[in-house]
Amino acid sequence: MALSFFYDCLQRREASILPLLLLLSIIMGEAHSKSLPQALSAVPKEDFTIGVGECANDSLEPSDETLNDDTYFDRYRLDWPGGDLTVTLDSPVFDEYLIILIDEEQTDVDDSATEPESITLTNVRPGAVFLFANSYDIETGSYQICVEGANAGGQIKGDLNGDGIVNPKDLLALVEDQRKPNPSIDLTDDGNIDGMEPIRLSQDWYRESEIDIAGRSMEIVGTLKDVTVQQRLENENFPLLMRSAIREYYPEVDELISFGSPALDSILQQFQVPPEYLDDIPLLILAYALEEIGDQSAAPVLADWLEANMFAELDWSRDFVTHTLKVLTGQTDLNIETFQYDIEQKFDTIAQARVGIGSIAKAGTQEGEDCERRLLITGINSDGQQETVAVSYSVRGRDIDEIISAATDPAKKQKLEQIKQGWESGDEDVYGNSDYVPIAGAQVSRRSNCAGLVIEKIFQSLAARNGIPLTIPPGQSDATSLRSLALRFGSMVPIGEIDEFTVVSHD
Repeated sequence: MALSFFYDCLQRREASILPLLLLLSIIMGEAHSKSLPQALSAVPKEDFTIGVGECANDSLEPSDETLNDDTYFDRYRLDWPGGDLTVTLDSPVFDEYLIILIDEEQTDVDDSATEPESITLTNVRPGAVFLFANSYDIETGSYQICVEGANAGGQIKGDLNGDGIVNPKDLLALVEDQRKPNPSIDLTDDGNIDGMEPIRLSQDWYRESEIDIAGRSMEIVGTLKDVTVQQRLENENFPLLMRSAIREYYPEVDELISFGSPALDSILQQFQVPPEYLDDIPLLILAYALEEIGDQSAAPVLADWLEANMFAELDWSRDFVTHTLKVLTGQTDLNIETFQYDIEQKFDTIAQARVGIGSIAKAGTQEGEDCERRLLITGINSDGQQETVAVSYSVRGRDIDEIISAATDPAKKQKLEQIKQGWESGDEDVYGNSDYVPIAGAQVSRRSNCAGLVIEKIFQSLAARNGIPLTIPPGQSDATSLRSLALRFGSMVPIGEIDEFTVVSHD
């Protein structure tokens, strides 16, 4: 699913976002395309550099690199600011051949009827451009290469994809462009070219463009609430998997993050109303966006929301908010292994955050159907020592069928039915025709998952074996906690000793 979605994104991008490159100076029958070496897909090690409005004088020599036709070439890197690009290559001694590489798209320029070789490309977006000074035949000698730039005639300010309209597609084009190899120059002046460059570039662009950030932010938030959009995450069932998929499945989030602090009001409004079950995925995505934006002023609202909704009918948004709150308030005890936090850790996060932000919750913890528990297991570990291990175990009040049955709004009921159908489809893909049932009488359930079912069975069996009148209700846990528990008090089981027809857990 992830790969097909990413491919769809690429198809749409190639169809509507890539800039139009016009090859103006080729005479039919006299031009031919040369193949660049495979190594050119990476940043070359020894480029010459050239700037806008500059000319470089050099010569082709036998010691230079060669193309597939054995002709020599020099390579120049141009950090292009955007607009119309004109490149001219002139030599008094050989027939010039000019190659321009933008976003791995090659443009060849050769016209034997005109001297020198020259081309103008319109509406070229900001980024790295590679220029190749080359000859038509195997020749050597001096040359001059020049670069001129100008804002495209009649180009609208902020119209980065050249479609004549300033709209969110321009920013999406910009963000996607910066994800490629050879991104832009060091826009953040931190000595690195990394994931912060597209964010900074996008923020600068939006500041310079007359775009309604608040309105666009609310539009994105509304999109994230759509159930069909939420279902992009239907096969990612734990915070670790969700976090790694958010930016790939939701290009809208990149745009939202790029707005920076001006988007906060639109995002934080969603954390100032009582949440419903349908809000879980949008809220966790927005919490992730707040973490990436990094504005500490969001912390008081998140602390209030987390405390008020500790037992609300939600799945993973509390864990995302907890992690974001830790990041924004400088707490160091981050769980970057699973990004999950038990109830004591959540309350401790709120307490530590309030020390720094001095906020008082608008409302205390509200009563709710769900309960996040910790199971304490004491035993003799693999080293022969007594040890107590805490395992997260979330008990859900109502199952999905009960939530659907209680819904009175036809539109919400339909959305909940869509969510259930998505779960059923996902479980069919994962478990197929196995006899795995999450909870008696239910094909899918939010009350129990496979790790929770294993822990439930372990506890019931241990209690029965030791004559302890102990039962625990169905609940949810995670495979990481289960593996950790098994390794503390046991040892690895060879794969050949596992009954392949028994579902134990699913990662």
